[in-house]
Amino acid sequence: SATQFLSNDLYRIAKDIPKYWTSTFEKQIKIKQMGRGVRGCAQIADHPGEMYAKPALWYHNTNYCKTLEVQPDCHVKPKEDKEGKAAVADFEKIAANASRLKITERADTTTVKNFAIRTTVPSLNSGWSTVEVAKTITNVDEETVEKAVCLILNSTPAKLSFLLARLNRKPSYVSFLKHSLNRVAMPLLSGMKPSAFRALAEVYDEQKSQARKRLPEAHNCPVQLAIDNQVCKYTDFPEKLCRQARHLLSHEPMVTGQRYQSNPEPTNPELF
Repeated sequence: SATQFLSNDLYRIAKDIPKYWTSTFEKQIKIKQMGRGVRGCAQIADHPGEMYAKPALWYHNTNYCKTLEVQPDCHVKPKEDKEGKAAVADFEKIAANASRLKITERADTTTVKNFAIRTTVPSLNSGWSTVEVAKTITNVDEETVEKAVCLILNSTPAKLSFLLARLNRKPSYVSFLKHSLNRVAMPLLSGMKPSAFRALAEVYDEQKSQARKRLPEAHNCPVQLAIDNQVCKYTDFPEKLCRQARHLLSHEPMVTGQRYQSNPEPTNPELF
């Protein structure tokens, strides 16, 4: 993992995140289905009215998935074998796991805008994994919890933790498998007050339709700043450390695809 980031300071911050967020992804989030499982038994339908067709977010198109909340981009149906027989039973089993909250399975770090999103309706997925919060949060409804978690997973500390656990397919193209996702640091959700979930969900509602900037520009993204400010406030993550991470991440060669700068100048000193 020491080669995951060229910036020693960024690597140090990434390793220090568990000091403030004491839980992990595997203890907080249940992966309902990985995208590859859906791809194995489903194919894109010609039109939504086809038999068994279900809404799906099939592509991780960063020009489409640029907001926190998106509509499904197609409908899918059971895949047919060489004899034209559809695997309906397998498809229906997969379809039962459709939900709104999703995390990316693979991404180009030079263009990615969101690590987590919510679809407007429960849907299947291909370039995403469908997830849900593993335990019920007392006195908070499921939708509010989903929105708050989506915000937390798109905060700078979470993105940094994701990238520390990534698998490199090529320098700027990364993927996330279940065993690597399980190591991602997270705040202890059961330790958060119901008012914290509601406050984060309110920020989600305010920002859900606002276009986000790509990861190398996130240090100047109004949506990212709004997310980080509130997530730090309600999860007790040091705001100064978050600002440093956001700045360093925007200059990290593994993210930008550009040459390493040992002492990058702040692109916007007012935000640093």
